[in-house]
Amino acid sequence: MPDYVKALSNTSIPDDNLNKEALDRVYMAANLSSTINIDLLGKTVKHTNMLSRNQFVESLVRCAQTKYILPADSTLGDKTLFNATKILIKELKGGQLPIVDIYSFRNELWNTKISNAFKAQDDNIYSLMESSMAKNNVEDKSNMVYPNVIATFVPLGFKEIDVLEAFALCKQTNVKEYHDSDVRFNKLKQVEIYELIGRLARLKYQGGSKDLEQQIT
Repeated sequence: MPDYVKALSNTSIPDDNLNKEALDRVYMAANLSSTINIDLLGKTVKHTNMLSRNQFVESLVRCAQTKYILPADSTLGDKTLFNATKILIKELKGGQLPIVDIYSFRNELWNTKISNAFKAQDDNIYSLMESSMAKNNVEDKSNMVYPNVIATFVPLGFKEIDVLEAFALCKQTNVKEYHDSDVRFNKLKQVEIYELIGRLARLKYQGGSKDLEQQIT
């Protein structure tokens, strides 16, 4: 069962209509056209394990439709996708699903001292990435796609699930992402790489220094 189904099954939104089988169908429908470079040799293969951001949003809309609009006995007054999705998100926020505050971290990360620390380490950062990708036979060294990120940071002692979380949270908003997911979402921009490093630094040293600048450097 996908982690997506497991996660939403533990929230307050499942019911007789939106059961595990329905969640699984929603996941597959949202993931239908997903492709991503996940082979360390650079081969593009069908991706079945993760939803990109726009696919996740689509899945929530599908969940709202399945729960509030499609049932014959639905009592929802305004049967629009907008209204149904708004109700679903409100229900999610009031349930057991943890809401991650990505903005407070960014407020802490982006200050002059830390920006200068990143600039001072630019050469070292890219040398580390290039050497790790070359060692792991990653062919696409022009962009930090997910396999590049894994090849760089897992050998440093990070769990892949933690790197995946940092990868997802470091992404910036991009309105054109839906139409070009492989380029817009799966490849990191420089500012996103910096945030990825900051998040992993915080994770690694969270029991030590509380100063993010010291953790990064």
